[in-house]
Amino acid sequence: MPRLPDAPIRYDPAFFNRLLRAIEQLFADQESRASGGRTELRRGRFSDRIELLEIAAPGTPPTNDVFLYAKDNGSGVSSLCWKTDDGTETCGGGLRLIDAQTFSATGAGTWTKPAGAVLVVVDVVGAGGGGGGGEARALSTAASGGSGGGGGARTRRWYRASQLGATESLSVGAGGGGGPGGTNPANGGNGVTGGNSWFGNSVITSAKQWGYGGGGGRGGQTSGGSGGSGGGSMSAGSLGSTASVRGGAPSSGAASTLSAENCQDGYGGGHATNVGIGGCAEWGGAAGGGKNGGSGTNFAGGVSQQGGGGGGAAGSVSLSNATDGGSPGGDNDVGVSGGGGAAGGPCTAGAPGANGNDERSGQGGGGAGGCTSAPGVAGGAGGIPGGGGGAGGGTNEAGNNGGPGGAGARGEIRVFTFG
Repeated sequence: MPRLPDAPIRYDPAFFNRLLRAIEQLFADQESRASGGRTELRRGRFSDRIELLEIAAPGTPPTNDVFLYAKDNGSGVSSLCWKTDDGTETCGGGLRLIDAQTFSATGAGTWTKPAGAVLVVVDVVGAGGGGGGGEARALSTAASGGSGGGGGARTRRWYRASQLGATESLSVGAGGGGGPGGTNPANGGNGVTGGNSWFGNSVITSAKQWGYGGGGGRGGQTSGGSGGSGGGSMSAGSLGSTASVRGGAPSSGAASTLSAENCQDGYGGGHATNVGIGGCAEWGGAAGGGKNGGSGTNFAGGVSQQGGGGGGAAGSVSLSNATDGGSPGGDNDVGVSGGGGAAGGPCTAGAPGANGNDERSGQGGGGAGGCTSAPGVAGGAGGIPGGGGGAGGGTNEAGNNGGPGGAGARGEIRVFTFG
């Protein structure tokens, strides 16, 4: 195999366009000869490959010449480069991934820009809200399960490397804690709203990009309540309430007038209602499933295509001591509700939501089933990153406390660099 000297190659300019179209064709249709410490390529036939040794960038070629050479691109990888007689240097045939970093530890962190960076893609996912805890009452007294926590929002942006500093500060949101079960006799505790994630500054208000956390689910009580609403790209979701609540900004429309099936497009979080499934979303987090106080019906968490799924609402126990199961958490893929963490049957804990990956955020946790004459059971945790927690089940009989809500999942930041 011919091995060229560690110097630039000079070749016939009329052949330059063919070289750019297919370097393999060039090397299959050439002959080489040494000339003045360089190698000149002319038309002919060449049936093997050639090897270029890395060199420092050469000076400007003579008029009507082009230099072809290999050099380090700044990240330890060789690039094919050429320099024209006006001194213009061009390297590589396109961008490729040169670095990928995932920040999963909650709290502050720092990203360092790799050498050779040209474009940078940043994914930011907010944390999921915790599910509400279950109510606890005396035997032959109705006790309600809690409502599901909302999912965290996800945002994605492309940056020119020149738009970012040598280092950029960031922060990953912590998952919202599940609400405690009621200490008999008492209502269940509310879930905690998930923490916000951001990139581009140590202070959230000065950051370049945000993914806000989902709202916590309402604790179980006779009046029922909505799940936590989904986080948005501009504000966090809201804590569940006795009324419907709007998703994190930039959600549109009043929460009371939008059905859960009317998904929020763009980066708005899903609305939450106490008379239906959790609202779905595209990039915002989905809402947790609500709990209807009148009928005791519980509802599934909403689905988000890119953000975290909403947690499912939990089951209850009736005046006649009959129990029901919970509802599933929301998926991170298809549909408008359910498909995430499995619901618990009567007196059975909800299943955790499945974790996501580079393409999807986490699913919502399943709601627990209601119990009688036994301690309440827990809702399922939200899937990482950004899934909302499932709600804890209600229970009755003195000495038994309500089930705790499942924890919302932490957020995450992923940074992909191309050079």
